[in-house]
Formats: sequence, C-alpha cells, structure tokens
Amino acid sequence: MDARFHSILIGEFQQAERDSVPAERARTLHRISANYWDIGFRDRARAVLRRSLESDSTFSPAMIFGLYYALEQEDLTGARSYLALVEKISPPHPMLKPVTQILALTDSVRMATSESARTRIELELSKAYAVMGLNDLAIDYALKVVAVEARNVRALEVLAQSYELKRRTWPAQNVLRRMIGLEPQNTVALEKLYALERFQ
Repeated sequence: MDARFHSILIGEFQQAERDSVPAERARTLHRISANYWDIGFRDRARAVLRRSLESDSTFSPAMIFGLYYALEQEDLTGARSYLALVEKISPPHPMLKPVTQILALTDSVRMATSESARTRIELELSKAYAVMGLNDLAIDYALKVVAVEARNVRALEVLAQSYELKRRTWPAQNVLRRMIGLEPQNTVALEKLYALERFQ
C-alpha cells in the first residue's frame, strides 16, 4: 500500500509544482509533506516541506511542521532555524515557549558537570518533550533518568504517561506498578493502572 500511496504522492507533487499560485502550491506541498512523514519517508517529507516554504515564505503551518520534524529527528540546528521563522509569526505561537525551553535544556545538559545535574536536566527535557507530544523523545530521556535514579517517581510518571499515549499498555502497566511500589498511596497511579488492566 505504501508503494501505491507513494506513487500518488509523486503525482500530486508534480501537479503542485505546476500550480502558478504560490500560496496554493505551498498549501498542497505542506499536505504532501505530512503524508510522506506519516508513511515514514522522513527525509522526503522535510525536502517537500522546504519546497512549501520556498513557494510561500510566509506560510506559517510549514514553519510549525518543520520545527516538529527537526525536533523529532533531534536536528537541533534545523530546529533553531525554524524557530527563528516561527518567532516572526504574529501573534506569538504557543510552541515558542516549550521549544525554546528544549533548546536551552539541551545546551545545559551538554555542559552539565555532574551526573546529578545531568539527570535533573534530562528529567526536565523529558517533561518538555511530553508537553510537545513528542513521546518517543520523552520516553528516551525518562529512561536515561531512571537508569541513574531508579526511584525517581517524577521520571516514572512521564514514562508511564508517554507509554500510555503511544498505546504501549504493557510497559505502561509495568511502570505504574513500579510507581505504586515506591508510593503505595499514589492514587493517580493506582487509578491509571486499574483503568489499563480493566480495558486490556
């Protein structure tokens, strides 16, 4: 199915490139980019998105998607480039604050001089990625924290929530059980575990 869908996208891309109205071309290319991303053609998605912005440099949805794509692939240089474009949007976009925080925390974690400082920053990164809905990265950073501090309930919270949002029920349940073992009176964890077990 992916090959057939890819063929359709190629045809749509060629048709979009013939569109003489820059704004319409940008919108169509933006949609095609999102479709490529969804079927796993990440580099192609980013290339088509760049064409969208080349068609209309003021098309803000392409800027936002570019920022998400760059963060998802941990391309911080690309994220900073798109952030500079998003900063020009009026009124200010809600993504500005969490993205700026992520970039600042990433710089901080590189400069951390102790394991405890690095772990604290990685927890904040995990939470920031969770806010952005980038659950794979939230999981990655939460796991780094738990590898050093196995009893860090805040990291386990992010981990359980991110697993649940990705519909990875089994690991979410395991993490919730660990949280309950550390905090037997944690009613939120108890309720979530009950809900997951009930609808398994």
